[in-house]
Amino acid sequence: VILSRKWLVSALSCILRPDLQRELDETRRFMNLQCVYSGEAFNESDIVQTLLQGTNSSCPILSAKDSAMLWQSMSFMREAADRTAQLSEASNTMYDFLERLLVHTGIFMPLTVSAEPTYFVPSLLDTAATAGVWTYKSSESWMTTLCHSWLLRDGAPSNIMEHVTTCLLQDLYEFSNTFHGATVRPLEHAKTYPMGPGSFTEFVEAHDNEAIGRIKIHQVMCWKSCMLVKIGTVFADAGHAELRESFSEIFVALVDEQSEYCVATRDMSNSTKRLIVCGKGQVGHHGRKLWKGGFSLVLDSLRASLADATGCHREVVCPECLAHSHPSVAGTWSWETVIAANETGNAGVRCNRGHLVDTNLLCGLCNVAPPKPPPESHTPPRLRKPVSKLLNSVVVVGLWDSYSQEIRSVGSGFMVDKKLGLVVTAGHILFDMAPGRTFGTQYFGLRNAKAVIGVIQGDGPAVFRYFAELVAHDICNVDACVLRITTKLEQDVDGDTCGGQPEIPLSNMRNERLTQLKMTRTFELEESVRILGFNQGGEGVLEQGKHVNRSADFAKGYICKRFTNLGSDDSSTSSRGSSSSPFLK
Repeated sequence: VILSRKWLVSALSCILRPDLQRELDETRRFMNLQCVYSGEAFNESDIVQTLLQGTNSSCPILSAKDSAMLWQSMSFMREAADRTAQLSEASNTMYDFLERLLVHTGIFMPLTVSAEPTYFVPSLLDTAATAGVWTYKSSESWMTTLCHSWLLRDGAPSNIMEHVTTCLLQDLYEFSNTFHGATVRPLEHAKTYPMGPGSFTEFVEAHDNEAIGRIKIHQVMCWKSCMLVKIGTVFADAGHAELRESFSEIFVALVDEQSEYCVATRDMSNSTKRLIVCGKGQVGHHGRKLWKGGFSLVLDSLRASLADATGCHREVVCPECLAHSHPSVAGTWSWETVIAANETGNAGVRCNRGHLVDTNLLCGLCNVAPPKPPPESHTPPRLRKPVSKLLNSVVVVGLWDSYSQEIRSVGSGFMVDKKLGLVVTAGHILFDMAPGRTFGTQYFGLRNAKAVIGVIQGDGPAVFRYFAELVAHDICNVDACVLRITTKLEQDVDGDTCGGQPEIPLSNMRNERLTQLKMTRTFELEESVRILGFNQGGEGVLEQGKHVNRSADFAKGYICKRFTNLGSDDSSTSSRGSSSSPFLK
């Protein structure tokens, strides 16, 4: 019987603290120093070492010895434990009672996978993951993202994610200890003289694309509604006669239709939830390395966790839709449809957006029977404007010095509003960006400078036609600014000298028939994009900054970073995109 509520709160605060992992490390180091001569050691449990060995891992797991160690390090807890031992004849200690109390109240969730009791503490999880922690896109052509989801039409219980996370942590630990691939034999000398294939080469060739040894869990990160796991598996590569580690990233999340990670929102209502399981890994050999590298295990774990759930429907999301479109509009199949297609030998199934996808890749099974050829039809092309139609919206922006009659700096921009004549361009074209006292100086301190705008006409290079004024900038936070076209040159300038011509004020920009780029807030990290502009690097032929390139360039790229407003709340991000600035595709 605990009579002092204050004492109980103090005892629980030793465990329920946001810096639990740091406190465990410091306390373990301190306790080991105190017991250096007694022979007692305070070591991490095997399950903690296995799951949290990665440097970026973050998951509140502790063993019974860890909790007892934290309590034992506090003097008021040691006094209470000694007092309890004197008054009670029971073999169980006060620490055991506190553990049973935390398990009974649901604060400790036991991981029943080892002899030593170990607990998952969901109350210490952060509420939401950082924006951009997961993306369905991949910048590598040999990578793919597979996604299975359970559609919970009747909503989800409040503790479903805690239950799923606990079961998955148990299965990951068991998988890392019980899964053993082929064993590499000791290296022997070549069997033929003077040169010949050694035993290692023969072993790699005999086990090509097979898992070797045990898996390694590199990262486990958990939040209230999602978790991210990175698993490494070594496979034999006969092509290079070596062993290579293949990585699989697995993301599990409970989402609603407003979440940025939600897929196929057309089938959802306000009360509907989705439990999604995504795996990103190598696409070759029907995604064998991804499936064997932990994706199959995670799916089986969630299927077992949801065995008793009602109103639950399993679906498979089209990986082509995830790769090329926003996840909210991705096509889906029922799990039964994919399995039936694979068992009947169909080479692929087509989603409602027209993508034809390999059934072996979708279900992780390789049909030994010869697959039937797919129906003779083609995947409809994506609705994207050709580059030639986008170039008219891209402009060349220069800083014109009226005193020296020359263009001092030049770069690229784009029309964002043709009615108002607004142009977005890089800030370093018009501002001094060099570190020091002059940082952020407008027009590099030139008194008679202004922005000049060049537009593309036909198939030739851009010609300078307009002058513009600076209307908006935040140069300390973002390298961008907004210009507004004010005047027009009497004649287009097909060169680098814009002086000596009268300027015509513009009162109605609609008469200029300019085109603008469409802006969007719907984008993802690693999504492929097209980069348009006027490269001023010189390409190794001309010295950078000594010429003006008025010929547009085109390149392919992908989104590598997401910028957000420092004053915005990341948790307000909707499923239609980021809360950051609009993006151009």
